[in-house]
Amino acid sequence: MLIVEKDLFSLYTPDVHKGLWPRDTRPQGDLSPNRNGFRDVMKISYLLSSYVSHLKAGTEYIKALRLLGADLVADPGTADVVVIHDEPPSYPLYFQRFPALKEKYVIAYAVWVNERWTCSEYTRMVLSKYFDNVYKVPHVVPAYRVSQPDVEYMKDLLNYDPEAYYFYTIADAVNPRKNLFAGLESFLKVQSMTRRKVFFVVKQYRKAVPYISSLPHVISIAQDLSEARIHALHALCDCYVSSHCAEAWGLSISDAMSFGNLAVATGYSGNMEYMREDNSFPVTYALAHIREQDLRFQPGLLDTGMRWAYVDVNDLARKMMRCLGPADHSEIRKNARQTAVRFSHRNIAELMEIRLKAIGEALQRPFRVKPRFHEISDTLLYP
Repeated sequence: MLIVEKDLFSLYTPDVHKGLWPRDTRPQGDLSPNRNGFRDVMKISYLLSSYVSHLKAGTEYIKALRLLGADLVADPGTADVVVIHDEPPSYPLYFQRFPALKEKYVIAYAVWVNERWTCSEYTRMVLSKYFDNVYKVPHVVPAYRVSQPDVEYMKDLLNYDPEAYYFYTIADAVNPRKNLFAGLESFLKVQSMTRRKVFFVVKQYRKAVPYISSLPHVISIAQDLSEARIHALHALCDCYVSSHCAEAWGLSISDAMSFGNLAVATGYSGNMEYMREDNSFPVTYALAHIREQDLRFQPGLLDTGMRWAYVDVNDLARKMMRCLGPADHSEIRKNARQTAVRFSHRNIAELMEIRLKAIGEALQRPFRVKPRFHEISDTLLYP
């Protein structure tokens, strides 16, 4: 694995594209077989961005490849297959930094690559409108372990009240796609409809919005937290809320469900890969053109001709109230945990194995592995 810091690509300009050309679906290097009919066993290099969501998802994919016993190499120049896990605008910089990529079989999200892997049927259908060779490889939803010291730390941070009910979310507050303020509006509606003590914990990242913490019973966490302490947050809270406009997957939603927490989220986009009426609370929405005021965060990438979902804040509040109510939700919690198991390291590793074997046959570079699923342990999953 090679983690590439995002600031490497801060100098990105469209001029970089001039150094690239349309690529064949096979690499240009030596494909001559050895005496056994094949060259050496396939080597894979995984180039992973340091951006929070890419780093989180990519780290779990790498763990899955480790469980397969795949031959992972740090140097893309020595690899046969290279996975680029980053935003498409950064790809030209990868090709500049690693010229050998032009002779490799490259898997990524969009152009200049041989095939695309994406995490949900929603994103597969979108990409398939514009590209060939698009394959769905869902994100891994791990079975996390939580330490008592991390739980105690989070209790102190929240001033935790065991008698209270905790809604929570993890979001980039300034990103209009996350639509955090619709969730806050719904929470204020819930407060007006219940006598129970309720809180809404908002774990912010990137650029925090300070005034959120001034809202009644809203606990804003702007400081950085380790992954272990994020897991403790999941373990302590009751119901995850996402009022997003669109998600490729929704990592925090699926993580919450793996803890058996209730999840209330916009019933649209990649999170519907795993959300159903019997394991969560999908919320109604209106599919509409992106509003003018929502374009400012990513100028040039979005326009008002595009559409995404705007959640129904009243339905969101109603479903939050259902979670808060007296009904027994144990079956929904159990189904949520069982759904998460479908996306285990082993299951996703086996999906990747199918695709990598097909690539290996085309390259005359077999993808031969010694699965280590019986060794699922701290060494492999928590190095």
